[in-house]
Amino acid sequence: IVVLENIYRFVSEGHDRMSACVDGTQEVTNSVIASTLTTVAVFLPLGMTGGTAGMMFKDFCLTIAFLILSSLVIALTWVPLLCYLMLDEQTVAKMRVVKPHKGLATRITDTISHVYMALLSFFTHHLAAGMLACGAMVAVFLLTCAGTNMVLTPEMDQGEINISISLPTGSSTEEAVRIAEQVAVVAERQILPEEMDNYYYMVSGGSGMTSMMSSGDVTFGVNLVKRSERKRSASEICDVLREPLSDIAGCEISVSSSQMSMSSSDDIAVEINGDDYSVLALIADDLTRQISALPDALDVSSSVSERVPQVEITMNRQAASQYGLTAAQVGAAVRQELTGATATKVTIDNTELDVVIKGDGAASQSLDALRSMPVTTAYGGTVALSAVANVNVIQAPQSIARNNQSRQVTITGQSRSGNATAITMEVQKILADYSLPQGYSVTTNGSYEDMMENFADLGLALLVAMGLVYFVLAAQFESFLMPVIVMMILPVAFSGALFALPLTGKDISMISIVALIMLAGTVVNSSIILVDYINVRRAAGERREDAILNACPLRVRPVLMTTLTTVLAMVPMAAGWGDTNEMMTDMGVAMISGMIISMIVTLVFTPVFYSVIDNIPGLFRRRNM
Repeated sequence: IVVLENIYRFVSEGHDRMSACVDGTQEVTNSVIASTLTTVAVFLPLGMTGGTAGMMFKDFCLTIAFLILSSLVIALTWVPLLCYLMLDEQTVAKMRVVKPHKGLATRITDTISHVYMALLSFFTHHLAAGMLACGAMVAVFLLTCAGTNMVLTPEMDQGEINISISLPTGSSTEEAVRIAEQVAVVAERQILPEEMDNYYYMVSGGSGMTSMMSSGDVTFGVNLVKRSERKRSASEICDVLREPLSDIAGCEISVSSSQMSMSSSDDIAVEINGDDYSVLALIADDLTRQISALPDALDVSSSVSERVPQVEITMNRQAASQYGLTAAQVGAAVRQELTGATATKVTIDNTELDVVIKGDGAASQSLDALRSMPVTTAYGGTVALSAVANVNVIQAPQSIARNNQSRQVTITGQSRSGNATAITMEVQKILADYSLPQGYSVTTNGSYEDMMENFADLGLALLVAMGLVYFVLAAQFESFLMPVIVMMILPVAFSGALFALPLTGKDISMISIVALIMLAGTVVNSSIILVDYINVRRAAGERREDAILNACPLRVRPVLMTTLTTVLAMVPMAAGWGDTNEMMTDMGVAMISGMIISMIVTLVFTPVFYSVIDNIPGLFRRRNM
């Protein structure tokens, strides 16, 4: 666009076809190369960053980097050639003499041009006012987004609702089915027919002593129609379902929507470490109660509550010794009765088979049968298992986690508002005031920690990108001050990009931070074009103010064209058109806002930055004198 527009301007000024293509391209070659290299310098660090962002955007960044390098070659070779072939002498002559008709569009353009020139002239001669105005814009933008929620990635509606039903231990399968049918009635009543596609539920169970239901063994799922075909999101429907489902007696019900997110952690995740599992259970129960009392906390539970019935056989060593039995012998007898033991092997048709001896299965069906199971003594007789051991049913944890050789219990939960930052701060206040026994520790490890880790990776990528941009500009302009002029647009662009997020109901996420990194390499392009042409005019002998007032109007059109093409390309992404673009809307909104605001600031305030930085060497010279 920059090369084509400059050739067109040369033609309009009366240059012949060859000189317009050659001189027009040559005049903007430095700025085009610098713009391309700064953009590439931003995308490469972003593609090589670690964490979730690196996995998501590596291929994207490498594609964009090579695409931009290819466009540089095309802009400096193919575009001038096509202009030379397509611009004949008659077309050039017409461009020299044709005067635009003073229509409505022309009058509006002239009015905007006059206003722009008045602002440019005012701020060029009143540098302090220009710097204050720019600083005020940044302050307003930052204050607007100060209370914006932060998330790792925007939630993407998958059109699924998951309802987990926890029944008391010992509940029958029939009871679970009855509860599931009640949930189905509530779902049909609360979800509109045009919103729901279908629903299903699964009830797990066993036989004999294993037929007792364990926590969370009933799963109820609702499949919704496509997001574009319904007014309410899956999260909004979940909020509607929670209250009527809580009235169903005899069970605990949690409702959640299936979201596409790069974080596998919960909003609330507290890890308690220690040696004694009973003490860990007491601490976990106490903290679970306090965290559940928070207004924003939802579905708070601990791994201690995930217990299943388990048969525990405890040896009565004094009684067992009277029969000459040890714990190993009793354990082997129970194992043989329940699962069998290999007694010998036989060969049938050249195939060796194990001969397994086991009980008749009564012990696995009944606790009383297990207690009366005969155990062979050392004296040749038998004795009932209950005579040498205590057989009881206990509630045991499904699993025992360990961390650094210490037992660990985890408390998990969600946030009603989805604000992981706020709920984590509230949880940390509870933990700070909680007195732990000696030898026990507690830490948070939820989605907030994941978010901060990924934000730190992106922050490092942003710093590296800005450093590369500075060095590229320093080498291109052969000056250490000129890159500062160009890069002073970045604070305004960053704050302007974040400014649009709360206005459109978006959160600050990893996607919007990636958009800021992309802006670091794209918004400086307009400033490069402007500053480079001001330097060209000053090299031709013009005063600084005259060069600014003469160069800026001639660079309005390429700046507008490059900005508008980028903005228009981002509109489908920002609007979330299509069922797969919902996650990337944050990037589209941030890019559009940052590009538009930076375009205005580039045309109005970059000359102010240029003049202020240009005055610095003179100030040092006067001070040294």
